[in-house]
Amino acid sequence: MNASNIPGFTAENAIFKSPAPYSVAGGFDSQSDQACVQPAVEDICDILYDMLLPLPSGGAAERFIIGAMFGAGCFG
Repeated sequence: MNASNIPGFTAENAIFKSPAPYSVAGGFDSQSDQACVQPAVEDICDILYDMLLPLPSGGAAERFIIGAMFGAGCFG
Protein backbone atom coordinates (compact mmCIF):
# COMPACT_ATOMS: atom_id res chain seq x y z
CA MET A 1 0.00 0.00 0.00
CA ASN A 2 1.46 3.40 -0.85
CA ALA A 3 0.76 6.72 0.89
CA SER A 4 -1.69 7.90 -1.74
CA ASN A 5 -4.01 4.95 -0.97
CA ILE A 6 -4.29 5.40 2.81
CA PRO A 7 -8.00 6.00 3.57
CA GLY A 8 -8.73 9.36 5.20
CA PHE A 9 -5.23 10.73 4.74
CA THR A 10 -4.75 14.00 2.92
CA ALA A 11 -1.99 16.56 3.16
CA GLU A 12 -4.55 19.09 4.41
CA ASN A 13 -5.53 16.78 7.29
CA ALA A 14 -1.86 16.37 8.23
CA ILE A 15 -1.42 20.09 8.91
CA PHE A 16 -2.14 21.15 12.49
CA LYS A 17 -5.07 23.51 12.73
CA SER A 18 -4.92 25.73 15.79
CA PRO A 19 -8.27 26.51 17.46
CA ALA A 20 -7.04 30.06 18.14
CA PRO A 21 -5.02 32.41 15.98
CA TYR A 22 -1.33 32.71 16.76
CA SER A 23 -0.45 35.80 18.72
CA VAL A 24 2.39 37.43 20.60
CA ALA A 25 2.20 37.21 24.37
CA GLY A 26 3.10 40.85 24.89
CA GLY A 27 4.27 43.99 23.22
CA PHE A 28 7.78 44.44 21.89
CA ASP A 29 9.87 47.32 23.19
CA SER A 30 13.08 47.70 21.19
CA GLN A 31 14.54 49.93 23.91
CA SER A 32 14.33 47.36 26.71
CA ASP A 33 17.41 45.50 27.92
CA GLN A 34 15.86 42.17 26.97
CA ALA A 35 15.45 43.22 23.35
CA CYS A 36 19.09 44.24 22.87
CA VAL A 37 21.39 41.87 21.04
CA GLN A 38 23.91 40.43 23.45
CA PRO A 39 27.31 39.06 22.41
CA ALA A 40 27.95 35.39 23.00
CA VAL A 41 29.85 34.66 26.21
CA GLU A 42 32.16 31.83 27.08
CA ASP A 43 30.79 28.92 29.04
CA ILE A 44 30.80 29.90 32.74
CA CYS A 45 32.72 26.74 33.64
CA ASP A 46 35.56 27.73 31.29
CA ILE A 47 35.68 31.22 32.79
CA LEU A 48 35.77 29.90 36.36
CA TYR A 49 38.44 27.34 35.48
CA ASP A 50 40.63 30.04 33.96
CA MET A 51 40.22 32.07 37.17
CA LEU A 52 41.14 29.03 39.27
CA LEU A 53 44.46 28.18 37.58
CA PRO A 54 46.65 31.01 38.93
CA LEU A 55 45.30 30.81 42.49
CA PRO A 56 47.37 29.31 45.31
CA SER A 57 46.18 25.86 46.34
CA GLY A 58 44.02 25.63 49.46
CA GLY A 59 43.20 29.31 49.76
CA ALA A 60 39.84 30.93 50.35
CA ALA A 61 39.69 32.21 46.78
CA GLU A 62 40.26 28.70 45.41
CA ARG A 63 37.51 27.31 47.64
CA PHE A 64 35.18 30.09 46.53
CA ILE A 65 35.79 29.42 42.82
CA ILE A 66 35.40 25.65 43.26
CA GLY A 67 32.13 26.27 45.13
CA ALA A 68 30.94 28.46 42.28
CA MET A 69 31.89 25.71 39.81
CA PHE A 70 29.84 23.17 41.78
CA GLY A 71 26.92 25.59 41.88
CA ALA A 72 27.15 26.09 38.11
CA GLY A 73 27.12 22.33 37.51
CA CYS A 74 30.64 22.22 36.07
CA PHE A 75 31.42 18.80 37.55
CA GLY A 76 28.71 16.78 36.00
